[in-house]
Amino acid sequence: MPDLDVIAVTDAEFAAGYRDGRDPNNPEPSGNRSHSYRHSFMVGRAEIEGKPIPAETSRRSADEAEMKDATL
Repeated sequence: MPDLDVIAVTDAEFAAGYRDGRDPNNPEPSGNRSHSYRHSFMVGRAEIEGKPIPAETSRRSADEAEMKDATL
């Protein structure tokens, strides 16, 4: 069974990244942020720029980010 603490942290990172990406005043995240955060930032930013990422592409990228974060 997955570690619920890890899931909660990853979910929070996805949410924070998306929220920050939707704010055009926020700078691009650097490598000090999680893969999940950077993924969701990119999704939020693409949406406000009128270039949403296709759902299947975004889901695949989110899965990869989550796996990378799980190994940290």
